[in-house]
Amino acid sequence: MLRWREDRYGTGIPIIDEQHKALFGHIVELVKASEAEERISELQAMIEFLGEYANNHFDCEEALMEQRGCSKLQENRADHQWFRDELQRIRAMIDQFGNTEPLREMVMGLLVQWLEVHIAGVDTALREPVRA
Repeated sequence: MLRWREDRYGTGIPIIDEQHKALFGHIVELVKASEAEERISELQAMIEFLGEYANNHFDCEEALMEQRGCSKLQENRADHQWFRDELQRIRAMIDQFGNTEPLREMVMGLLVQWLEVHIAGVDTALREPVRA
């Protein structure tokens, strides 16, 4: 089961950590809904949440990384664009094919990968000391 771990996912920036925890909670709920056969409405709610999340959180995080002189700013921006592109691709697939099981599994895989690779590997660079 997915579990928030401050040492793995925390950035030390309260607003960013709260936003990450919100994403984490949504992912956990999507996994639970998938196991409980409530997948259709949960996937649609997740896609809506992810669109808002990408628009708000990414801009906030990138601005903080820029202010702090974070070494992973460019990697973060590239990852954020990749995520936005993936979200657009998923929306197009939902429009074309509907809410299918393979699509739900793809979304869950994308989100778990995002937690483990991006948040734990890139966003945690916000722990770096501020560079002048």
